[in-house]
Amino acid sequence: MLKASENDSNSTITRLANYFLTECYYINGSYNEAIDLGKYLAGDATFRKYDEYRMLLLNLAYSYFNLNKFEQAQQYFSSFLRTSSALGSLNRDATVRLADCYFMIGDYQKAADEYAKVHQKYSDNDIYANYQGALAYGLMNDYTNKIELLSEAVENHPKAELYPAVLYELGRTYVQRNNADQASKCFETLLSSEDSSFYSRSLLELAMINSNSGQRQKAIDYYKRIVRDTPEAEEVKDAMAGMESQYQLLGNPQEYLAYLDDLGMSDTKTSDEKELMIFNAAEQVYLSGNSNNAIKSLLSFINSYPNGDKLAQAYFYLAESYKAIGRNESAADAYLQCMSKEKGIYSEAATRNYAEISYSLGKYTKALEAYETLIAIAQTTKNRNIGRLGKMMSNYSLRQYFKALNDAQKLAEDDSMEPEDIRQAQFIAAKSNIVLGDRAAAKQLLTELCANTNDAIGAECAYILIQDLYDAGNFEQVEERVYALSESKTPQVYWLAKCFILLGDSFADRDQWEQARATYESVRDGYKASVPNDDVPEQITMRLNKLKNMGK
Repeated sequence: MLKASENDSNSTITRLANYFLTECYYINGSYNEAIDLGKYLAGDATFRKYDEYRMLLLNLAYSYFNLNKFEQAQQYFSSFLRTSSALGSLNRDATVRLADCYFMIGDYQKAADEYAKVHQKYSDNDIYANYQGALAYGLMNDYTNKIELLSEAVENHPKAELYPAVLYELGRTYVQRNNADQASKCFETLLSSEDSSFYSRSLLELAMINSNSGQRQKAIDYYKRIVRDTPEAEEVKDAMAGMESQYQLLGNPQEYLAYLDDLGMSDTKTSDEKELMIFNAAEQVYLSGNSNNAIKSLLSFINSYPNGDKLAQAYFYLAESYKAIGRNESAADAYLQCMSKEKGIYSEAATRNYAEISYSLGKYTKALEAYETLIAIAQTTKNRNIGRLGKMMSNYSLRQYFKALNDAQKLAEDDSMEPEDIRQAQFIAAKSNIVLGDRAAAKQLLTELCANTNDAIGAECAYILIQDLYDAGNFEQVEERVYALSESKTPQVYWLAKCFILLGDSFADRDQWEQARATYESVRDGYKASVPNDDVPEQITMRLNKLKNMGK
C-alpha cells in the first residue's frame, strides 16, 4: 500500500489504500502513524468528498484521544459530528467522547452540555453520560443539577452497570450538602448491592456520618463491620483510625485497646502509644469543658502512668479542672505536682497559678516562695512582673513591711510595669510607711493617689486620709473631705460608705446626735453590699443600736 501511495497518489485506489492503512495503524495502536497519514488524507480535497472521510475524522479523533491529546481530539470529534447527521451508535459514542474531551480539558459547562445531548437523544441503559455530566456539574458547584442527574439515573436504571458508582456519588453529594438522612439511605442501599466494591466504602461513609452527628457508638459499630467483613479492604486502615478517635472522644481508650487484643493486634500499639492514647482521651475530656469527668479521666491516667512523659501536663490539666469547679486546695496541690515534674512549658503557668491560689487562701509564705520562683523562671516580662507584684503583696501580708516597702519602691520606678501596677506598688509603699512610722512619706503618697478616686486604691487612700483627720479630731475637715469625695461621683461606693460612717462618728463625737443618726440611716437606706465580706451593713447596725440604747 505504501508503494501504491507513492507511485499513484492521485488514484482512488491509492487514497482508499491509505485510508485503510490508517485504520490498520489505529488497530495496532500506532496512533502517531495513524495521525500522520490521516492528516495527510484529510488535507486531500478529493478525499474529503469520499464517504470514508467521516470515518477518517473519527479515526483521527480517537487516535488523539488515546494519546491523551484531548484538545486535538475535541476538534476532530466536533468535525465528525458536524459532517454526520444520522443518529446512530457512532454519533452517540462520538458525542460521549467529545464530552469527555471537554471534561478532561476543564471546560465543564461544555462537557455537561454534551453529556446532556447523549442523555436526551439516546434512551438506553448506559448511564455513563448521566454520571459524567453530574460530575461536571459538581465541579462547577452546581449541586442541584448534579443531584437531579444522579437521582434520575438511580431511579430509572437500577440494573445499569454503573448503578453502584452513581448511587455512591449521589450519597457523597448528599454528604457535601449536609443531608445526612438521604446520604445514609444511599449508602445503606449499597450495603445490599451485588457489587461489593462499594461495601466497605459505604460503611466508612456511614461511620463518618454518625461520627459527625455525635452518635459515636453507632460510628464504632460501622467501623467494626469494615474490619470484620472486609479485612483486606483499603478502608480498614481508616476504620481503625476512626474507631480509635471515637473511643478517645468517648473517654474510653481502654476499650479500644481491649478490641485490639481481641483481634490479636495489640502489638500494633507500643506501650508509649497506648499511654499517649489514654492521655489524649483524658485531654479531650478536659478540652470539652466537662471538669468533673476530666478530673476522673486525668486521675486515672496519673495512677496508671505515674512516671509517664505526659505526667506534668496531666497534673496541669487536673489543677485547671479543680480550679474550674472551685476546689482551690486540690488545684494548688495539683499545680505543685506539675511544678515538681516539669521545668518547661507548663511549669511557668503552674507556678503562677499556684502562687495566686496560695495567696487567695491566705497561705502567704507558700505564695511568697512561689512568686519568687516565678520571678526566677519567667520567660516573659509580664509573668516576671506578676511575680514581683505577688512577692510585694505576700511580704506585706506577712507583715514584713521593710521588705514590702523595698519591693514597692523598686516596682514604682520600673517603666516596664503597667500604670495600675505602679499605683498598687505606691499604695503598698504608703501603707508600709504608715506601719513603719514614716507618716510624712505615707501622706505624700496617699495624697497623690487619692487625686483619682475612680479606682479602689484612690478611694481607699481618701478614706485613710479622712480617718487620719478624724483620729486627730479635725472634724470640720472630715466633713469637708467626705462631701468632696461624694461630689467627685466616685464609683467606689464601699469606701464612700466607710467615709460617711466616719462623718456620722464625727457628728456623734460632737454630740450632734440627730445629724449622726441621719447620716447612718442614709447609708443604711441607700447602700447595697458591693464587696466580699462587706462590713458596712454591720457597722451601721451597730451604731444605730448604740444610739437607740443611749436614747438618742
